[in-house]
Amino acid sequence: MSSPRACLIDVYDTILTCDFNAHQEAMTLAAGLGPADWNDGFALVELALNEGRLSLAQSIEQILAARGRPVSPQVVSDLASRRGTST
Repeated sequence: MSSPRACLIDVYDTILTCDFNAHQEAMTLAAGLGPADWNDGFALVELALNEGRLSLAQSIEQILAARGRPVSPQVVSDLASRRGTST
């Protein structure tokens, strides 16, 4: 029997918590979008992002483009660097 090559552990609300509302608020403010616009854009990329078919940066690019916001490498990089932060 071979050893496992990967292990997935679901730690949300067990040993790790995330205030998704605070994170969403920070991202929407930084992107210059309202919460509804961010949610609508995120809905377009969520599955591909969660499955690893899109990177975080690609997802942010698509969210901004779908909402008619300017997309620049610097803006995308700034937003991507906020991952996991709420400030």
